[in-house]
Amino acid sequence: MKVTLVDTNCPTLVKVEGEVNTLNAAEFQGSVEEIIDANEQDITLDFAAVEYVSSAGLRALFSLAQKV
Repeated sequence: MKVTLVDTNCPTLVKVEGEVNTLNAAEFQGSVEEIIDANEQDITLDFAAVEYVSSAGLRALFSLAQKV
């Protein structure tokens, strides 16, 4: 899995690639939370290159949605 901050304009574009699964969901969540904590409340997650999202990945997405 790879998380890349593509653009710092509003909304901030964050590109996610690979799989968001049980092994890396916490890393994914932490990476996006760092961006949110930098006062970036308007974020677009680009999942076009994501091949698979596990239930742990969905929980991370739900938690991020609650945070913003």
